[in-house]
Amino acid sequence: ATASKWAWRRQIRAARRLVTDEEHRTEARMLRNHLQVVVVPGSTVCAYAPLATEPGTVDLLDELLRVADRVLLPVAHTTPDEEPVALRWGEY
Repeated sequence: ATASKWAWRRQIRAARRLVTDEEHRTEARMLRNHLQVVVVPGSTVCAYAPLATEPGTVDLLDELLRVADRVLLPVAHTTPDEEPVALRWGEY
């Protein structure tokens, strides 16, 4: 299962690299425009800080914080031997 997960992740990353900057901005804008529909005002939501070609932008997180009031982001760590450490959450 782990090997197939990594293969799947490689495929997704390769596909994301094919998305143009304009498409990325358009998708991020579309995501941001739907926050009012899916986020309860004043709630706490979990999100992620998009890196490189991942969907979304920091503007999306800012808007999410404005609507939800509290946004939690995953804090992932590994040991020096690259072993994953239990996931924690931090406030945006």
